[in-house]
Amino acid sequence: MIKKDRFPFCKYLFIGFMTLVLNSTALAADKTSNSTHILTSIYPLYLWVTALVHPNPNDPNNKKWTVEMLGDSGSDPHHRELRPSDWRALHEAKTLVWLGEIGEPQLSRAVTTAKINHWGALNQIKDVLPARFSHGSMPHAGESLSVLGSFEESDIDPHIWLSLRRLPAMLTSLAQHLGKARPDDNARIQSNLKNQIAILETLLSSTEQQSWGSETRGIIEYHDAFQYLLKDLGLTSAALLVSEPDQTPTPSRLREAQTVIQQQDIACILTDVMSDPSIQPLFPTTRWITADILGSTLPGGVDLLGYWEYVLGVVNECYAR
Repeated sequence: MIKKDRFPFCKYLFIGFMTLVLNSTALAADKTSNSTHILTSIYPLYLWVTALVHPNPNDPNNKKWTVEMLGDSGSDPHHRELRPSDWRALHEAKTLVWLGEIGEPQLSRAVTTAKINHWGALNQIKDVLPARFSHGSMPHAGESLSVLGSFEESDIDPHIWLSLRRLPAMLTSLAQHLGKARPDDNARIQSNLKNQIAILETLLSSTEQQSWGSETRGIIEYHDAFQYLLKDLGLTSAALLVSEPDQTPTPSRLREAQTVIQQQDIACILTDVMSDPSIQPLFPTTRWITADILGSTLPGGVDLLGYWEYVLGVVNECYAR
């Protein structure tokens, strides 16, 4: 015989009351945690923020900041699809650190809808570079960027995080933004900034001692992502296959690259993890070097210096005899 519950209403009232109490306690804990929530759109920008607010994992002041990413380190900013958890994060975060409307147009509408405070890397400097294609037309091998004439904002190369020489200025701007978000931690942020700039200047000095400046061998780029890096290091791009990483080169682009390889001494074909591997057999005599510029395959715990040591290691691998 099943015993009948004599007081069902009281039971549900008690459950509802406890749920309300637990939710209120969690909300109070969130409010008293006093942690400033920073959201980043890609992993390299995550490393920028953590370099300023979490450089030392044992620093008790780290509790003042919660730094998270939209999606994961492998999220493709070219074709971003926001999950419900991403929308929730956009509404909960204090600030979004991203490339900006120009660099991540797919994210612009979500930023506007969420009404989140934001800091865009491409908005902080004036010497940005034009994308080497305009309205779908890319310059061919040997053509100067001047063939494009003036360029609009939509034609800006968004891969600014690969500019080692511009990084100190962008970190300085980001530190100012974070300091305003958390004035009680501004002094520590400025101290961390000073340390990071010293590290980057040492890294820049080490690149100037490399033989790259005297290199006559060019690089074939799989997609239009590496010009900030190559220009900063004084290296030459001999040809460009596609404008976006998930595209397949046209037959004319493939023939052009094969002609360049026949006529010039090419160090390598520089690509990333999203390129089409079926193209590689068409270039049997040229090495393909993969650069994970978004850091999706890098081991956990890599910091900003570790990221740049990895990137420069890729360049060294390309030019190794």
